[in-house]
Amino acid sequence: MPDAPLHLPGLTLAPTWRVANPLPFARWALAILPPSDATAVSDNRGRRYPLQAGRGVGGDANCVVALALGAGEVVELTPIIDPAAKPVAGAQWEVSKSVLDNGRVRAEFGGSDRLERCCFDGRFVALVGPGFDVQGSVVSPMQVINRGPAFARLGKTWGTTEGPATMQISLMAHDDLLLFEIAAHSGVAITLSTTHELNVNTRAGMTVISGDDGRRGVAILAEAGDRVNVANGTVRLLGRDRGPTTIAMTRAQRLPDTNSLWLSAFAAMSTPVTVAEPPRPPLWRWTDLDGVVPVAEAAPKDWDGALTLHECANRAARVGWWPQRPLVVAMVQADGSETALQAQDGSFALDLAPLTTLTLHWRFA
Repeated sequence: MPDAPLHLPGLTLAPTWRVANPLPFARWALAILPPSDATAVSDNRGRRYPLQAGRGVGGDANCVVALALGAGEVVELTPIIDPAAKPVAGAQWEVSKSVLDNGRVRAEFGGSDRLERCCFDGRFVALVGPGFDVQGSVVSPMQVINRGPAFARLGKTWGTTEGPATMQISLMAHDDLLLFEIAAHSGVAITLSTTHELNVNTRAGMTVISGDDGRRGVAILAEAGDRVNVANGTVRLLGRDRGPTTIAMTRAQRLPDTNSLWLSAFAAMSTPVTVAEPPRPPLWRWTDLDGVVPVAEAAPKDWDGALTLHECANRAARVGWWPQRPLVVAMVQADGSETALQAQDGSFALDLAPLTTLTLHWRFA
């Protein structure tokens, strides 16, 4: 992840911090906080997370925490500053110039710092050739930048005819996404080779590149755009002159009770935000999302919010939506009219045809 995925201008150290998940589904996320002497934080529900010192854009000191957030949840984080307190348990890290391992993902780097082996939840995925590589001379070989406990990061720099190119590789505690942040000029390409053909699908502003190779297939997650090209089993990441390109790698076949590839793509590209509002429990939970991605939209007049559900897996889906408090809900028709929906036993059953969308307006009852 970037050093400072969240910019907090003017924020000073306070007894507590409040962090919100802007996404309408649950996920693990990194939150950037002001510098503190604390070694851990506790949220308003009593969950404790280790705190990691770091530096953001411009070298400013900050703290980073990896925490679990529900859909639209707002948590209040209290620093734990107690030398006698027991350490807060976190991920089991192994970090060196050749290994990045958080207990779920293990990435091994060999000659010329190339990604040679990658394991997700105990199963190696199929990679071949150079892994991620840049055509250029090495300016700075692989270095350890961060060692945990919230996240760990390695970094490398190349010199190219277009200028320097840097790649930072990071893992967040408890997550199964290996993230690559590429900073290079637009004339520089970074490539990844695999052992199988890759399928490219773009929906809801995200691109999922996956290989159908049984349970050893790899998937690349990225924002939609022309900076990620695929041909003959090779992924080429094109640099851009304004800002880095971030992608994530994971296994193509998901484990039970983990977010789908599409949900993981959204989670990788979105960070929590600090807010002034009081703590709020998750707004709702979902069942059977699988290939469906809910995206929060701007609230229309007279409504508290809007959601658009995108079916991304090219198959019919029935999603269960379970609000945590009563809602008034309307489904938006193709002509813009609204049809009221009624909850059954506290939930809504939402049907989507393959590759379609469904828009909902909602407000608290």
